[in-house]
Amino acid sequence: MSEKNQENEYIGDIQRDYVRKEVLKSLIISMLICGGLFGFVFTPLYFEGAPSWAFNTLYLSLAAIFFLLNLIVYVYEIAFWKSFTYRISTQYIRINSGVFTKSKTTIPFSRIQNINIAQGVFDRIFGLHTVKIETAGKSAGQQQGGPIKPEGYIPGVRDPTRITEIIDQLVDKYTQKKMDAGIGDYIFEDTNLAFDEFIAYILSKMLEGHQLKTRVKELREKQVLSQAQLAEEIGVSRQTINYLERGKYVPSLTLAMKIAKFFKIPVEKIFELEEQDE
Repeated sequence: MSEKNQENEYIGDIQRDYVRKEVLKSLIISMLICGGLFGFVFTPLYFEGAPSWAFNTLYLSLAAIFFLLNLIVYVYEIAFWKSFTYRISTQYIRINSGVFTKSKTTIPFSRIQNINIAQGVFDRIFGLHTVKIETAGKSAGQQQGGPIKPEGYIPGVRDPTRITEIIDQLVDKYTQKKMDAGIGDYIFEDTNLAFDEFIAYILSKMLEGHQLKTRVKELREKQVLSQAQLAEEIGVSRQTINYLERGKYVPSLTLAMKIAKFFKIPVEKIFELEEQDE
């Protein structure tokens, strides 16, 4: 992996040994293919007593197939090696690749779930590694029978330690951001985490409702109002009024003051916390 720092960005490409590795795999596979073809064609020719020119044609044909297959692989892998680059900025990873179809993959750090380092048999021969970056979207796709190949795929890396360290640092930085204003402990930039936090907050508010005694229903019925009519006057949904009356929801200060203003009664005479048993 060649890497350089340019304006807080790490730019890298894959090792030239990646081409040698793929060519070696191609040589072995093509030998097996040609060996199978040789046995399939040579045997009937031998038992039928075919002339020598037939055997010479077989040898030349298999040699041409062997050479052509490996030439195609070599040209393709050279083009792939030259086209493959990756860039790690302070916000995302961008991978450029493709020979016939150019591909540009951008992965925000907030979506990264896991980083795997793979080293197969041929990788070990040339001292290479493959970095696989798994993201939230791809993980969901796999569970539904989607493609297994990860969204972030960087082959031919000599030493993956540096790239994984950089990614880990930036993932930690961009998935949790500490606030100085004291509004909350953390803001989660991942929308899935933000949704979980929102649901947890709603559930906590609803559970707190069991500690609240309310006179909303009594006051509403005294003025012969339906839940829908009161909700329209206050500016909330009928469901909110229903939850309040059943003690299933603790209102915000703004909502409590609006209700108190509507009934012209102090807030503390409408809402009262129940005493908890020690």
